[in-house]
Amino acid sequence: MRLTLVFILLLVLSAPASTAANAQIAVIDSGTAPLVVELAAWDVPGVTGLAWAGSRLAAATTGGVLLYDTDDWTEAPVVINPADAALDVILDANTFTLVYATTDTVVVLDLLTRREVNRLSGSAPIAFSPDGSTLAYSSGADSVVLWAMTAAAPRAVLVGHSDQITDVVFSPDGGSVATTSVDMTLRRWDAVSGEQTGFSRSRRHPLLCVEFSPGGWLLASGAEAGIVRLNNLAVDTERVLSRALRDNVTGIHFTPSGSLMLFTAGSSIFLWTTDASAATSVLVGHGGTVSAAVFNPSGTLIASAGTDETIRLWGVPE
Repeated sequence: MRLTLVFILLLVLSAPASTAANAQIAVIDSGTAPLVVELAAWDVPGVTGLAWAGSRLAAATTGGVLLYDTDDWTEAPVVINPADAALDVILDANTFTLVYATTDTVVVLDLLTRREVNRLSGSAPIAFSPDGSTLAYSSGADSVVLWAMTAAAPRAVLVGHSDQITDVVFSPDGGSVATTSVDMTLRRWDAVSGEQTGFSRSRRHPLLCVEFSPGGWLLASGAEAGIVRLNNLAVDTERVLSRALRDNVTGIHFTPSGSLMLFTAGSSIFLWTTDASAATSVLVGHGGTVSAAVFNPSGTLIASAGTDETIRLWGVPE
């Protein structure tokens, strides 16, 4: 794996400055923990969200969506709708669909033709069902809309939260949706009927993010004040993974195998195994708050974005 990381590093450092400027190398953690290496960093003004599907990495920015070809980092990114300030972006590799959200609009595009398929009234957060057939997005207030991609009207509207929606995600089988809100609740819903099927409450802090494990039986959530919880849906138990992250936990993502997950809090990215009592590695490099971090489809790379207006690429051993 060391050889693989060196090879990737050489590829990135040999790329033109326009796609991988200001490359940096940093061994974040060694010894018994996984060795995570920062491979590159490049300037991207106003980047707020990331999505990685197949060989495409999409970045939501104030100047539209940037679409990178991760098979060839030397290629300049394709700029999509530069007049739209995108807050969030998602990709579906099966249907070749890209969706991004602005403050009041959700835009659906066909990646093959680069043409708009739909413009919907709504905002971030946004999510795709695993098969790409259903889009979930915030109404812009305290509800979530479920929209079948081939329909002309919403399939269901998830009503129950009393404050701003902060995150939405589908379960791996597509049968459930989980949402978090400033109202300090995490709710689960039937993805077809829209009926609420589960509920839990944070005692003191708004919930900011949520993510299912690839197996679907774990549900991780992050809150203000650095609190991370892990719900085991199979046995209906909840465990607090951390109360020690001083900053708000704003993002969670699992590797495809489910063996590792990352949390974003402040200017750092924390790597954690589900059975650990402390972070396995801490990735430090951003000069501002990390706005997004995602694993690639194989779980060997992490792309992160921050308010320091950079995207950074990290190598993760298998």
